[in-house]
Amino acid sequence: MRRIVGVVSADQLAMFDMVAEAEAEAEVAVPVGQLALVEDERGGRRLHPAHLPSEEWAVLLAHGPTLARYLTKVHRRGDDACWFWTSAISSTGHGKLRAGPGSLTVVSAHVYGYQLAHGVIVARPGGDPVVAHRCDEASCQNPAHMELIERAVNGDDYRARRWRVTGPFADVRGADGRAKAIRDAIRNAKASGSDIEAAIEAAMAAGL
Repeated sequence: MRRIVGVVSADQLAMFDMVAEAEAEAEVAVPVGQLALVEDERGGRRLHPAHLPSEEWAVLLAHGPTLARYLTKVHRRGDDACWFWTSAISSTGHGKLRAGPGSLTVVSAHVYGYQLAHGVIVARPGGDPVVAHRCDEASCQNPAHMELIERAVNGDDYRARRWRVTGPFADVRGADGRAKAIRDAIRNAKASGSDIEAAIEAAMAAGL
């Protein structure tokens, strides 16, 4: 079904567990050996997703400063809980991470995190894989909440669940508004020394 090539050292995996795309809007085939990243939003316009060869992903995952930067932006909680992103958020609610030497490449944080835990993803011929969230929280970085599925399956799954009256999809702020509210709640709670979990729960409930 897919081939995953591990390129992450034991030390890097230990740092991560220190572990173990919402709606598919673009109709772009992913070339073999490439994986879609976060949308490019230059000039306020949403363009098609960029793609990065698996060989370049391997370089990003092996880059120590990028790993350190990623880990500082993840608010990790219990093993079964969502680990929320606390930095830049895209229009789809996904975390954005500047990666690699010079930090010139912006990648989708959860795609980086998934591969950090499981190894570089290599698309099979004709495949169009995406890293999806089973928890429906677009900014979640817990690899246990992610799965590698085909883009068409992800789109079908999203359309089947988007009208739920409870949970992340029911948030009136949209995925990005929800992710930013949770991010800001975590930041503010840390700055003030208040209860972070209470702040997260309040931020999650505010849009429902």
